[in-house]
Amino acid sequence: MNGKKWQMNLQQPLNKILIWLSFMVIFILIGCEEKVPEYVLEDSPVEFMKIDLGPESIIEDTTIEVDASLGGSYYLFIGDDENINSYALLRFSDFLDDVDADSILGLKLVLYTSSLWADTTQDSLPFILSVIKGEESWGEDSTCYDNFSLEESDYERIDTVFAGSSDTIYIELEDSLYTYWRDGSNNGLALLPLDSSEGTMITMYSSESGNTKPKLFVEYINDGDTLSHVHYCSEDISILKFKRDFKRRGILNLSRGLGYRTYILIDLPDSIKDSDIVAKCELKLNIDSSKTVNYGGYFSFYTAYVDTGMWLDSGELSGISNAKLTSVGKSDSVIVVDLKQITQNVIEKKDSLRLVMWVSPYTPDVSVLSIFNAKSEFAQLRPSVELIIMREK
Repeated sequence: MNGKKWQMNLQQPLNKILIWLSFMVIFILIGCEEKVPEYVLEDSPVEFMKIDLGPESIIEDTTIEVDASLGGSYYLFIGDDENINSYALLRFSDFLDDVDADSILGLKLVLYTSSLWADTTQDSLPFILSVIKGEESWGEDSTCYDNFSLEESDYERIDTVFAGSSDTIYIELEDSLYTYWRDGSNNGLALLPLDSSEGTMITMYSSESGNTKPKLFVEYINDGDTLSHVHYCSEDISILKFKRDFKRRGILNLSRGLGYRTYILIDLPDSIKDSDIVAKCELKLNIDSSKTVNYGGYFSFYTAYVDTGMWLDSGELSGISNAKLTSVGKSDSVIVVDLKQITQNVIEKKDSLRLVMWVSPYTPDVSVLSIFNAKSEFAQLRPSVELIIMREK
């Protein structure tokens, strides 16, 4: 009993000492904070200047037509709706020499779909698979609707195939096609929309898309062994026929399928010095929804500076660096392009803000982006630039 009382009596003064020490630590910390010096910057060495550049600062803006170069697209399109009619061509090559017609056990085409668009809520859409006879008459780097007509070719319908969204399609082909393409003419295959499938569009991955490119599997017997080989699509292209005229006064356009490229020349104020730092520069563009067709749910394009030698050039955009990628959502009505770095480089060059815009290969070829230009009848929808610069005092 006495031992327990002694422990309890000793604990009470220890608790009081700990509480007192805690208060002392707090007071010491407060005292230290009061002794930390504070420095107040009375005058900033720089100033910020906001410059709003309206449509009057845009010297020129225009859309030109260039080679569509659809052979480099990531997608193939099969469909027919109010905007476009499209079918796809594809070809395989590098066939094996040691495969005889009698030794082939099976020939299979594999296609990968990306998405479907339809006026209805169908889970799958049909298309026609045909083999094109005759001599080679198309190439992915040069063929388009203006110089190729499937109706003028000899083609034979193979099958009607149904495709779902994000689907893998397996199609059994006649074994004889393998040696026909290898030893005879190789004009490839055509994927066409059904006449009854108006209002639909099927998007498939092309030969540019990596693991989801079209494939041709052949299984055969060689010296008693059963072997298989896969051929990857060597050429493919979509033949697009646009049904609408997207050109209109007061409008700028961007489109891979139509080969639309846009140029904008913006005059920067003389008051800007080459030593100024660009804190912010944004180009605001308003979308004309009545002309815009956005199939993929997004639309992406590049913006870059060009010198006078490449202004309004319809050739390849080679040697361009620091291109800015901008994405546009399907429900967006306004586009904001970040031009901070581009404008900084232009100021250092003491040049005008000379811009080119072109569509990225990830944007569907069937999509068209329409933008109000600087001469639009709707003044509030014309392009504008918000520029903030930082200058040393």
